[in-house]
Amino acid sequence: MENPLVSIIIPIHNVESYLARCLQSIINQTYKNLDIILVDDGSTDNSLNIALQYAQNDNRILIIQKPNALQSSAKNMGLEFIHGSELRECIFGNTTKVTSYTQNSFNEESKIIDKETILKHFTTNNNHIKTNLEDISTLLTQKLPEDSWIRFVDSDDYLPLDSIERCVRETQNNKHLELVSHSITNDNNTNTNDITCDSLCRYESLSYDNGLEMLKNHKKYISSFCWQGIINTNILNRYNLRHQLGIYCEDLDFGTILYALCRGFLYKNFIGYIYTIRENSTMHYTKTMPQKMPRILEPLRGHFTNYKDLGEYFLSYSKVIAALHIYRFYKQINLQDKKAYKKLFTTYILHYILHYKNKDILNLINKLKEEKLIKYPRLIFLYSKAREIYRHPSRIFKSN
Repeated sequence: MENPLVSIIIPIHNVESYLARCLQSIINQTYKNLDIILVDDGSTDNSLNIALQYAQNDNRILIIQKPNALQSSAKNMGLEFIHGSELRECIFGNTTKVTSYTQNSFNEESKIIDKETILKHFTTNNNHIKTNLEDISTLLTQKLPEDSWIRFVDSDDYLPLDSIERCVRETQNNKHLELVSHSITNDNNTNTNDITCDSLCRYESLSYDNGLEMLKNHKKYISSFCWQGIINTNILNRYNLRHQLGIYCEDLDFGTILYALCRGFLYKNFIGYIYTIRENSTMHYTKTMPQKMPRILEPLRGHFTNYKDLGEYFLSYSKVIAALHIYRFYKQINLQDKKAYKKLFTTYILHYILHYKNKDILNLINKLKEEKLIKYPRLIFLYSKAREIYRHPSRIFKSN
């Protein structure tokens, strides 16, 4: 296609100070053929009203209003509503059913959900949809329209005005591409490429016939994908890939599996995304325990005396859950490279065991035993401590 439609999915939650800047950067893109999906994840500030104002003036915008359940659920909701999806056609068009598949699976088994069942969960007012679903996967996971393009943008970040055009231009010059990635910077214009692309940003351009080769060659067996470019839906459909729910760092396993499934990857060293550094972001924790915290963290409240420790525990837990998902995927594709598994183990699993062996609140070590990833966590703990002392003997004599 000369001018393919690109769906922009923007999760929104209490970002009234940043949202207008984000939306301005989207609607004013030099590339105009956009499907803009704003998913309000239970905002309690003025974010939804700002989104509605923009939707009144731009018919490319679709707003989905849902109960709060973290960013991963908002991203997944947006995916199910991209232009041409059965769900969108069912709600706004004449489609009478939606085919649902197993999430995160190569399994092609499916079930049919009729329109009457779907409409129990959604109400519409022009381009504004309200739903009672926190998690769309409890209802369905579709096969997305083939050869469609999507990209994610956080609502406190923004795009250079030619970002989408430059990405699409690459797909027109290289018809085999399924993933186009670029560099990023922050809104202070410091530390360009500091949190993404790492080993890739040394190159002006880099391409691979498949993403798994890129992971191997650059030793990136774990590699998140958040906002680094545009994604072809064919990749997601190979595994019914969606973001993991109930964790932070949901882009960690999503990105790794995305790369591994990709059959045409290109990295271009241009700034295509500008992210915001702010203190009240999702994963910023102060020591003071707040009166209200994300619902997913509430079960941990009684186990910690300060919010910072609680947040660090949940972050470590989330990374292990992501690592488990990657481990299961690598087993399914019969990846024999032991370096991949070693990276998963030493980077995330070992960290959790070392820090939380005696405070395994969410019973994660038993899950690791069930997967046969660990057998003797205490021996691992002692071995790691011995190595630490061997490498840094001065610590033995360090005074308290």
